[in-house]
Amino acid sequence: MSLFSPPSFTSSRYRALRRHRLLALLVAASLIWVLPLSADDWPQFEGANRDITAPAQDLLTSWPDSADEITVWKRDLGEGNSAISVVDGRLYTQFAVGEDEFLGAFQASDGKEIWRVRTDSKLETQQGNGPRATPAVSGGLVYAVTALGKLWAVKAQSGEKVWFTDLEEEHGSPRPYWGVSASPLVDGDRLLVIGGAPEGAEGTLLAFDKSSGNLLWKRGSQRASYATPVIYDGLAGKTQILLFTAAEVVGLDAGSGDQLWTYPWNTRYGINVATPLQVGSNQVYISSGYEMGAALLELKPKEGGAGFDVETKWQSRVMENHFHSPVLKGDYLYGFDNAIFKCINVTTGDEMWKARGFGKGSLLAVGDDQLIVFGDKGQLALVEATPEEYRKVASLKLFDGRRTWAMPVLADGYLFLRDEEEMLALDLRKPEAEAGEASGE
Repeated sequence: MSLFSPPSFTSSRYRALRRHRLLALLVAASLIWVLPLSADDWPQFEGANRDITAPAQDLLTSWPDSADEITVWKRDLGEGNSAISVVDGRLYTQFAVGEDEFLGAFQASDGKEIWRVRTDSKLETQQGNGPRATPAVSGGLVYAVTALGKLWAVKAQSGEKVWFTDLEEEHGSPRPYWGVSASPLVDGDRLLVIGGAPEGAEGTLLAFDKSSGNLLWKRGSQRASYATPVIYDGLAGKTQILLFTAAEVVGLDAGSGDQLWTYPWNTRYGINVATPLQVGSNQVYISSGYEMGAALLELKPKEGGAGFDVETKWQSRVMENHFHSPVLKGDYLYGFDNAIFKCINVTTGDEMWKARGFGKGSLLAVGDDQLIVFGDKGQLALVEATPEEYRKVASLKLFDGRRTWAMPVLADGYLFLRDEEEMLALDLRKPEAEAGEASGE
């Protein structure tokens, strides 16, 4: 074998390297409660910085024909579209079994269940059963909201309940038709949760003390949709919370929760799911399905400094992000125009390239140069993040074609994936020998 060729996926040397790595990970997992939060952790929906980007990593660019060769473990899980959060060697996700929904913790090294907590009765719909939202992990607590709107805070180590509230019964928050999908957002000492205002009252966004669960404030009178709130520092000179509601996108002052601006975006059925993205210093990208398309908005301070006027820079149907948010790299967006994977220029709205074969998939970026693309029937690919053309580097097929709506998560070179039955981990790291050869060591 050439020094610079990829390793054979059946070689004893390669398998020995895998076993060595797994042993090291098991040792690390036994120390998780004395280790600090790692930069490679994925503690909440769309990642630590809510930009759907993992740190740059030296990943395998030659994948085997069978996923078995790089599968570290696979385990039964349950129904649901909740993605996975990764903190200190543990995985946290929500799932449904039988008639119940659960929040669970698992060892990243081998998939072994550590604890599970029953959180609600299972929601059943024509578009899938079970929980939709992704847990957020912060300060030793895990925060999760069920599809029926039960909000939990439990201890990350044991699953012991710390506080609980029912968004509908205690706060008057009507759940969206397809169930609560917006994930909780940790902001300092606060937990921000989409509620959905009851008619004639405030309550689109609820802010809780994340330690006690005490309600700090309610803001907004808009009907909730399915998008998770997001915070951007320095958006048009202010720190803002952006909400994508059923009929508009709203900017709130992150400190007070006061409304700064709003822009009408009345999608058919009120289904807005993708997270609004900050572009540059004072622009926001939004997109929805159902023939709505996308727009780039520019915020301009009003005279006197009270809020912002909003100007539409462009609007078109070049990109209809139905389920999942796109990734922004430089001036280019990579995402799903319904069932077509595309790259567009975010400043102009021009299409750069498109590719089919993933259905309505999801993706994450690895550094600035790579994309991991996950199709809605288990199609997995490593793709170059370049506007020049679609360049697929490697691909695999997973989960026997079952529906895969939960986004992929990458932590320390391990890719964690799930469908509505199973969860698995792939080791995408280059073996130490190959990585050293490639770097000339």
